[in-house]
Amino acid sequence: MTEGESSLEKEEKVCIIKVPKEKMLELGMKKRYDHNVYFNDLTSDAYWSVLQYTLKIAEPNGNGIALDLGCGYGLLLPTLSRYYDEVIGIDADSTSYINASNLVSHLRLNNVRVFLMDGNSMRFKNKTFDVVFCCSILEHSKNLNVILNEIKRILKPGGKIITLSPTEGKFYSFLRFLVGFKKPKDHYLNSDEIRKLIEKFFEIKKVQRFPLNFLPKGLSLFEIILAKN
Repeated sequence: MTEGESSLEKEEKVCIIKVPKEKMLELGMKKRYDHNVYFNDLTSDAYWSVLQYTLKIAEPNGNGIALDLGCGYGLLLPTLSRYYDEVIGIDADSTSYINASNLVSHLRLNNVRVFLMDGNSMRFKNKTFDVVFCCSILEHSKNLNVILNEIKRILKPGGKIITLSPTEGKFYSFLRFLVGFKKPKDHYLNSDEIRKLIEKFFEIKKVQRFPLNFLPKGLSLFEIILAKN
């Protein structure tokens, strides 16, 4: 931050890099179970908004090694590439791995690598990462304790874990019905259950609800957590 630059001005410079739907189609990204989330105008706008919200909570400082656990289409990778020295994306789904790899190659993100890898058993050395992003992924785990233990192992002391999870509250369920989506069969956990498990492994520093933090869970869509190792 230069002399005279306010913290607010610095914060405003932290912004998500959107990947247009047209670019996704141009790259021939193969459909996944959540394909409609990214191509429906309403849900797509909400998706990018909550990622922007999550990024500000993460407070990236321009350096370090970041992991995008369950990177999916890889849509967060261009943003992480800007704010971290080195970025790794992993996903256990082969279609996701191909999509993310193609995006990284097309955008020439030279500091980003993508691997086909399961979060339950990650092939990384202890204390490798400064921050781990878990955006809309932990709710899919049947045994979250295993993944959280792995994250704790690969995080450096004082490293951060950033999680984004659906509340599965009444308003969330109503909006899902409104746009014609069904709850995925592999949504095993809601944000409350995820937070309680995170507390067993990490020190929670911040909890924010989206779209407005003061709203009760029933009227919120997502919960974002910043915790430290």
